[in-house]
Amino acid sequence: MIRNKLLALCRREWFRRLTRPMVRAVKPKRWVFVLGCYNSGTTLLDHLLGQHPEISNLPSEGVDLTRGLPAPEAFGWPRLWYKCHEEIEVAFQLSCPDPQRITKDWSFWFDRKAPVVVEKSIANSLRIEWLNRNFNNPLFIWIVRNGYCVAEGIRRRSALSASIPAEYHGQGYPIGWCAQQWIENNRLIESKISTMKNVVRLSYEDLVSNPEKSLLNIYSHLPLADPSVPKMEAFTFHGTTMKLRNMNPDSLSRLEGVDISRINGIAEEWLRHYGYNVLDVIKKERNADGF
Repeated sequence: MIRNKLLALCRREWFRRLTRPMVRAVKPKRWVFVLGCYNSGTTLLDHLLGQHPEISNLPSEGVDLTRGLPAPEAFGWPRLWYKCHEEIEVAFQLSCPDPQRITKDWSFWFDRKAPVVVEKSIANSLRIEWLNRNFNNPLFIWIVRNGYCVAEGIRRRSALSASIPAEYHGQGYPIGWCAQQWIENNRLIESKISTMKNVVRLSYEDLVSNPEKSLLNIYSHLPLADPSVPKMEAFTFHGTTMKLRNMNPDSLSRLEGVDISRINGIAEEWLRHYGYNVLDVIKKERNADGF
């Protein structure tokens, strides 16, 4: 309860201004930024990384805890930044973001002794070059998930948000918009990192089927004294204690035939590009594993 109240305070600029002079900026051996689309497993990956005793992360998305890194929520489009891409870019340029101030804002939560610190904000897909220039050769981890499941998740989660445009309250965004967000998010990341070497790419499906292998691959890029994977048989995630498992079958089961058809019409090329089978209504049940 106290932690939640403190987190609420840290989301307010007046509180950050008050505490910033008392906070020393962390100087980790390596920064890690988790990239990916909404509902792609970015929060899960961030959580799993934070279980290692030498890795420290934040209690929420970094954009919530500092100014200068605008998010789509500020423009009325939660979980759908492609709808306000230009507005976010303009706001980012006008804010003249100060990496030292941002680091101090985040340092309130980081463990100063940790050699590795992790930040995850979906909107950071828009500013990869800026992060790369200002955070001393960070490691970027890009996670990709089946586009059908991502689109379903964005629609379902947006339906629960009171901050989306009123006409979508209770039902969420059109499934086609959600599929387009998956395309735009991954296409942008892929274009930004095409010439970068400090990137690890993995899939949600690989992470949940073999978390130890996925995490060891990431650890191999980090300055960890003990690169062994902590036991994570069960953990608390989104307020619920659960075991790590592939949620794709659950997500696919919520899609109707018309949803699949609309996603196919928009995302077929990109589903194939990332190695996912293109579904049809007849094959939906047979392909429920999401591959």
